Amino acid sequence: MMSAKPNFTPRAKEAIKLAKKKALQLQSSDVSLDHLLISILDTHQSAIQEIFFRINIDMDDFKEFVLDHIVLDPRYDDSELQVQTTKYSRDFQVVLKKSDDFAKELDHGYVGLEHIFFILLVYKNSPLRKYLDELGVNCDHISDFLKIFLL
Repeated sequence: MMSAKPNFTPRAKEAIKLAKKKALQLQSSDVSLDHLLISILDTHQSAIQEIFFRINIDMDDFKEFVLDHIVLDPRYDDSELQVQTTKYSRDFQVVLKKSDDFAKELDHGYVGLEHIFFILLVYKNSPLRKYLDELGVNCDHISDFLKIFLL
């Protein structure tokens, strides 16, 4: 997996922890990118808030939109199971690794929520990209803005 342990910011660590908690609440045995996305939205990080402001979408409304999709997704229908442990999905692990690589590419000594959110915008298996596309939002414009912000 990852060779050197990434230097996640306290907010990024908290989002990762909250993603696992959200997976357990939703009775999912895998901590998915959906759970990570929800936990990032819960942090109300200023750069991410600015993105949602620029695309004229209320973050809380978007979070509800994402939760509605999770609830309807058959992958999360473990209603008969009582899930007590979870594992991070392969995509979750890949996004964290790519976030670390991206932070290093920018010569940042840390991995923040902005790095993770950027990777969620550009990663091909990302639910964020799918949800924004569904709402008619151009993810390339958002990722360009965020990359400039991070430089």
